[in-house]
Amino acid sequence: MRLASAALVLAAGCAGGDASSGEDASRQGAASAKGDSTKSTDSHSPAQPSPLRDVLATVDFSQFKFPAGATRTEVRPTSASFSMISEGAKQTAQVVADLRAQLAAAGWKEMPASEPAVGDWGCQLFSAKNGTILQTSVGVSGGELNATLLLVGCVDARQLPRPEPRTEQSVLPSMLLFTTKRELKPLREFYARELGSLGWIECQYQEIPGVDLPPEMLERSQSFLNRSSRLTLNYFPSDPADPAGETRVYLQATVVRIELPIIDDAQRVQFADDPAFLYYYCPQDPPELEAFYNDRLAAAGYTLEPAKLESDDKEGESSKVSWLATPTTGDALLVEFLDLGERTVVQIKKK
Repeated sequence: MRLASAALVLAAGCAGGDASSGEDASRQGAASAKGDSTKSTDSHSPAQPSPLRDVLATVDFSQFKFPAGATRTEVRPTSASFSMISEGAKQTAQVVADLRAQLAAAGWKEMPASEPAVGDWGCQLFSAKNGTILQTSVGVSGGELNATLLLVGCVDARQLPRPEPRTEQSVLPSMLLFTTKRELKPLREFYARELGSLGWIECQYQEIPGVDLPPEMLERSQSFLNRSSRLTLNYFPSDPADPAGETRVYLQATVVRIELPIIDDAQRVQFADDPAFLYYYCPQDPPELEAFYNDRLAAAGYTLEPAKLESDDKEGESSKVSWLATPTTGDALLVEFLDLGERTVVQIKKK
C-alpha cells in the first residue's frame, strides 16, 4: 500500500486582520510604493486563510440596502452591486457616505490606505471584520454611477512575498502591480517556491472546465489555492528588443466560490469554482482518499453515499470509485478516484 499523507494542506487561521493589523501592512505597503525596493526578499509571514464558511459568515449581502433609484441590483454570496444615473459629485458623496455607514453599522472597520481612497470620482475602500477583507468601489463613467461591494477574502496581498529588486506601482489589500528585472521563468519559480512554503497549492485555474488555454497564455499566468482563497498572477514580459525593459507583474487575491479539499502531494492540479471542478494526481490509493474525503466533506456539511454508475460507464471502470456528495443546500458533487497503480486520479465535479 502506498504511504498515506492524508493531511489537508490548508491550515486554520486568517491573514488580513482588522484595522490595527491592516495599519501595519498599509505602512509597509505605502513605504515600498514610493520607489525601488532594496531588500532581497519581503519579510512578511501571512497566516493561512480561513475556511470559506467562516469568510461567508462575515457578511450577508441580502441585508444590504440599495439606494433609491438603483438599477441592475445584484446580490451574491460574495458580492453586491448596483448602478444608477449619475447626478454629480454631491450624489456620489452621498452614496459613498451611505455605504460607509452601512458597513460601520455591520461591524466593518476601514483599513488605512496607502493610496487616495475617496474623492469626487467615488471611492475605493477596504474594510476588515474578523480577519476578512471587503472592497467597496464606487465610480462614475458614461453618465452612470456604479458601485460594488466585494469580498476579497482573508488574504492581504500586501503581506505576500514579492521579488527584489522591484518598482511598485500599486499596493492594495486586493492586488499588487509592480515591475521587476526578473524574467518570466525565475518569477514563476520564485512564486512556486515562496507561496508553496506558505501552504499554497499551485493549480491551473479552469475558466471553462475542460477547455485548455494556449501554452503561451498558461506560461504567462499562475494560480494558487489555499482554502478559501485564490491568488492569480499575470506576467507581462518586456520587449526583447528593449534592454532596459522590465517584466510587469499583476497579482490579485480573490475568494473562491466553493472550497474543495486537496490532499498532500497532489500534482497537476486543475480547479474551477463556477461550476465546481477539481482534478489532480496523487500517490495515495483510493481507500486512503475515501477516508480523507469522507472526513473533510462530511465536516463541511455534505452527506456522502456510493454513486451508481450509468450502464455505459461500467465497462472498464472496475478501478474507479465514485461517491455522491450532497450538501444541505446547493449542487451535489460527484467524487471519483481512478486507481492507475502507482498513482490515483482524483476528480470532483458538479453532478
